[in-house]
Amino acid sequence: LRKEGIVDVLDVKYHDVLKNPAVIASRLAAFLGEGFDATSATAAVDPSLRHERA
Repeated sequence: LRKEGIVDVLDVKYHDVLKNPAVIASRLAAFLGEGFDATSATAAVDPSLRHERA
């Protein structure tokens, strides 16, 4: 669908969210538009809860 231009897609890498949550939240806000709270999204990122692999 993305290749055909039917939907807009924003790729977000997990490690980028952990490294720079405010920057990614700002990108998300621009992509999603009004109603997205970038400040709350940034505050919700806790790098200490990093995903563990088995």
